[in-house]
Amino acid sequence: MTTLECIEKFEDERGAISTWLRGCDVLSVTSAAGTKRANHFHKTSGHLLVVTKGTIDYYERPVGSTQKPEHKTFGVGQQIWSGPMVEHQMVFNEACEFWFFSTGCRTQKEYEADLVRLDFDLSEQG
Repeated sequence: MTTLECIEKFEDERGAISTWLRGCDVLSVTSAAGTKRANHFHKTSGHLLVVTKGTIDYYERPVGSTQKPEHKTFGVGQQIWSGPMVEHQMVFNEACEFWFFSTGCRTQKEYEADLVRLDFDLSEQG
């Protein structure tokens, strides 16, 4: 029997991101309480998040919009879809874990080529 092993792991003060498959990437992500992730958009790729522990305060709006971002809190078992050309940010008020399924390859080079970071905090807009 073969077991699935982590391919790559990135850790910082916010938590950890572990890559499990390449191609249509699958990652597990942990986030510490009081941290934020994302605050960007993807030009062509999208991703599905499935919360397995804690909650995520999720903010999104179409790229270039000046409207207040839509905000929703997602808990265990809930899914979040982020499509291309959608500004999004995640805020973690408590420790959280989730699985991340991407429609694009997440090597650093390809990820950076598809990513546009926002120069403002989306969760503080509107």
